[in-house]
Amino acid sequence: MDNIAIEFEADEIELSIDRAVALGLILNEAVTNSIKHAFDGDGGRILVRLQAGVGYGEARLTIEDNGHRIEKVGVGGSGLKLIDSLVRQIGGEVDQQSSEHGTSTLVTFPVIN
Repeated sequence: MDNIAIEFEADEIELSIDRAVALGLILNEAVTNSIKHAFDGDGGRILVRLQAGVGYGEARLTIEDNGHRIEKVGVGGSGLKLIDSLVRQIGGEVDQQSSEHGTSTLVTFPVIN
């Protein structure tokens, strides 16, 4: 879709290659899900945020869209299962919420093993 804006905000964080690759795959899957399922012809906005220092030795990756609500959060296809698997792989936790204002996926993870 041509009318979807993607905005990025990122703190500088040094990560191992394993964590960086897993986070890249999580980001790709979450953004793809938003593009495929959240928006109609009017488009929308996706905000990607990477925050350091959200807990002791932890960081958070947040992907938020302002699209359509997910009716059954946490119940989904292979994309959501892939996100869950990748989050477990890096020792993190995922929280997905959806409302009439859009859907957010928050991944909190330890910065080091």
